[in-house]
Amino acid sequence: MRRNTYILIAALLCLMATPMFAQQTNMAGPMTLQKCLEFAMCNQVDVITARNNVVIAKGQASEALSAYLPQLSIQNNSLTWGSGTVLSETKNGTALDISQSLFDGGIREANNSAARHGVTKNRASLTRTVQTVTFNVTKSYYDVLRAKHLLEVAEANVKYSQKLREQ
Repeated sequence: MRRNTYILIAALLCLMATPMFAQQTNMAGPMTLQKCLEFAMCNQVDVITARNNVVIAKGQASEALSAYLPQLSIQNNSLTWGSGTVLSETKNGTALDISQSLFDGGIREANNSAARHGVTKNRASLTRTVQTVTFNVTKSYYDVLRAKHLLEVAEANVKYSQKLREQ
């Protein structure tokens, strides 16, 4: 009996929270499983973080590819000797440095391979996160539906008991 009371209270709380949740999210109509999943995929922190990690890994892979390109450096120097009197002298110089690494012992290839594997790892992590969130949302959705139906059964039992008591 006590367990049924707790289930009834939990179901009532879920049903009371559903309209407030729908008002906060500005979603019209009842929350279907598809709407719940879409909402979770757009707003769940773990999914957003996993998507951002994939973007970061792709950026790191692009950065690793830049090691194959020539490196360009421009430098402008100005040097003044003396204290600003007639004997002071100013020298200006500009330098342009272009370098290309021909052999680095395989470091570029290793970094590039690690970056590509990082993208693969983060994509797999995103897939796992999406699957976990989908499972949790679906389970919670059906738990709420179950609680709603248990509430209906409990209300029907109360009406039935009241009719029996009146006889």
